[in-house]
Amino acid sequence: MPKPDLLKRIALTLIVLASGSWWTYRSIQGLFFLEFGDESTRLVVANMLVNGKRLYLDIFSHHAPGTYAIAHLAHVLGAEQIWQYRLVPMSLTLLAIISIATSSIWKTRSAGLLAASIYAAILATVGFAWTGQMMLYKVMVGQIAVIVLAILILPLLSNIVVQKKWLAISGALLGLILLMGLTFLPFVVVFSGLVFWLLRLQIRGNKPESSNQFKVFFGGLISVLALAAIWTSFYADWPGLWEMHVNFNKDFYSNYIFYHWSNLFRPFLVILHFPNLTNHELVLFFIVILGLIGLVGLVLALPKKIHQIENYLSAWGVRTAVIVVFIGLMLLLNSRGADQWHAAALAGWNTALFSIGIGQLYAARKLRSVLVLLVFATTATWFVYQQATNIYGGSITVQDVQEKIRSDRLAGNTFAQALQIASDPGEPVVAWPYYPALYVFAQRPPVSGHFFLLPWQMDWVDAGRAGPGQIPCETLKKTPPAAAWIGYGKVWGLRNIRQYAPCSIGFLEETFVPLTRGNPRLLVRPDRVQRVLLDFPYAKKIETVTNWSLTPVEEITASRRLIQPIIVHENEPSISTVEILFATWARKNTGQIRIKWLNPEGTLLLNQVIDVQSIKNNTYFALPLNATAKQGRHELIIEGINGTIGNAITLWSVSPAKIWLESDGEIEHKSICLRLIGNNQEIKPTLGCPP
Repeated sequence: MPKPDLLKRIALTLIVLASGSWWTYRSIQGLFFLEFGDESTRLVVANMLVNGKRLYLDIFSHHAPGTYAIAHLAHVLGAEQIWQYRLVPMSLTLLAIISIATSSIWKTRSAGLLAASIYAAILATVGFAWTGQMMLYKVMVGQIAVIVLAILILPLLSNIVVQKKWLAISGALLGLILLMGLTFLPFVVVFSGLVFWLLRLQIRGNKPESSNQFKVFFGGLISVLALAAIWTSFYADWPGLWEMHVNFNKDFYSNYIFYHWSNLFRPFLVILHFPNLTNHELVLFFIVILGLIGLVGLVLALPKKIHQIENYLSAWGVRTAVIVVFIGLMLLLNSRGADQWHAAALAGWNTALFSIGIGQLYAARKLRSVLVLLVFATTATWFVYQQATNIYGGSITVQDVQEKIRSDRLAGNTFAQALQIASDPGEPVVAWPYYPALYVFAQRPPVSGHFFLLPWQMDWVDAGRAGPGQIPCETLKKTPPAAAWIGYGKVWGLRNIRQYAPCSIGFLEETFVPLTRGNPRLLVRPDRVQRVLLDFPYAKKIETVTNWSLTPVEEITASRRLIQPIIVHENEPSISTVEILFATWARKNTGQIRIKWLNPEGTLLLNQVIDVQSIKNNTYFALPLNATAKQGRHELIIEGINGTIGNAITLWSVSPAKIWLESDGEIEHKSICLRLIGNNQEIKPTLGCPP
């Protein structure tokens, strides 16, 4: 019969292999899973920096420079696509796992491996719930904090003298956290105070080699801040940094983000809602519980004699102080008390505490407690894995990740392709109010430093705080983009872009040609319309389709309105007659419809009321135009007058289609079956329709 130690080694080996494989698999998935605007902004800014723009001067941002500097470095090293930038947080997570496994606190290698495996497994399973795969500053802060926890704080708590190189590295990493945002300043101050206190305890414990260690730690922190100051001097603007990151957040953004000191306690107050939790609260509840359990395990595993301090403070007094400080650090890692990606730093920290706590109990041979916690971790993590949702409301299971990856590759890039075709390399485009990934997908720069345009930005502009070159409408008129993607929904349910940026949107809508309707809308500069219509890959694909789908539209009842755009290309004959393929449902209908033809200048070339009894089933109905329709974008408009359900005609449509039909304001990916007759009697039927 195998010895108990052999069984433990076999079990640990299996856990390490399973955890490592699972983390690798999910990390690779995470490189391609979801597009999130807050992450994409870093990529856009990195590209603009490489092309000579300066942050906070030519580029608007109210965030700290940390993630921008990292993205800039990644771009210089060759990153261009989203997945390549995500190698940064993936690498930080890997370093955190290695730091936990190799921390000097472990008396046996197996305890460190167990802790690191648990940490990797939990992050891999539910990390997508807090966007742990993305290059977001709170995600990276969490992993950086875990590294410092493993290489510095825990060794000091275990009365281990930390080598100077690790002190310097820890200080540098803490400086990097500060560069991620002033919101982490309290965390950095408390963390530094904890380091100073623990080093002083070592000195009291007759370890004089600790006396200069805080200087080394502080030196590392200052060195990173000095490097950041040099980077800012070359690639950013100091007055702009203060104006946008400090004054803007205080004077404008605070009107949209409610902040109160009581927000700090929200993650813990979520516990009181159990079991009536939303999926997002469930994730936050899970994170908090992990941290509290881990903290208890850590404290119980501390040495009985901590730094020879029994003469002035009891060991339990130190344990109590450690619990208070660590809970304070938890609160400061999520100062807004928010969930989703805002809780990413707290999630990394608390998961590490839980994992290391189990490792400490394992090292102390409290195997029963370890087994209980492993069962709890497995059950709870799997439950959250099944129930939690990500920022877009989709599941985070493997199957759904794969489906989301597949759909993201197929959908959404249609607009990016159109922007790319409409513009020359290096020529600017617009994606407003907020779709920064379009610049990445289209490989085109934004028209101005306002590469997104949100209400709080325009509040700042309208208040006269923007400097030269920082007013979006002026930039548009000075350098009109080749094309624009415009979303018309209300931002955070408050105002739409027409309401808070009327000058910019008014200019685009008055001078550009809409190639799609509804929301969002593609607006193209007039001189680029022909290029988009001729070269758009989707249109090329249509030419080769053989499995057309013919379907009738809904009945043309009273107030029903259909708009079919029609493009007359250069060198094509002008249109003199339009024939429409109607259907009567093989019944006798009564009532009337109105048919109009509107040319690009807004002139009606046709405005005729038709008695539906004159229309034959499945037959083209000819309508001569008052004048020939020449080059440009025209609209065929069909309106119901008095038809009723069961007593109204319809018409045939075909999909896929080049130019989409608008039905009562909604875009449908199909086209009406028409025959366009030119002034030379050439007949041009809609592709896929009966000739």
